[in-house]
Amino acid sequence: MLAIAPMELLVIDSTLDGREGNNRASDLDAKQISANDDASAIMAWLNEFSDSRETQRSYRKEAERLLLWTLIIRRKPLSSLTREDMSAYYDFLINPQPYTQWCGPRVSRNSPHWRPFQGPLSSSSQSQSFSILNALRNLQNSGSDLIYSKSG
Repeated sequence: MLAIAPMELLVIDSTLDGREGNNRASDLDAKQISANDDASAIMAWLNEFSDSRETQRSYRKEAERLLLWTLIIRRKPLSSLTREDMSAYYDFLINPQPYTQWCGPRVSRNSPHWRPFQGPLSSSSQSQSFSILNALRNLQNSGSDLIYSKSG
């Protein structure tokens, strides 16, 4: 089973890396980015915010949380998420369980004690998460190859 770790330290099995995700563009001409897997697609998206470190950090945190949840809880590639999966993820944000697996004090990203949450998200943090993940989805709907199919 995949251990919780920051995105840059994850070793994702090829069956979960998104190369064959259900919502991944199969036509090379339809792809808007060169990333071939979900983590690389997220990094390409995050690079668009390199001029604002705070925005990039916030977006990375939310994309990373979603990626980890998708891999560990749903056991599927990020690029295979459905609307039902996203609804379940939003419920998870209210109360990440098991708590000790997902939540912990703020520590260095290189620490083995790093966790993606410090606890359940407040209402305002949930709203921010939804906005950021909608931006990720809007990128997909505009023609990029990231998470959702254009019809999703």
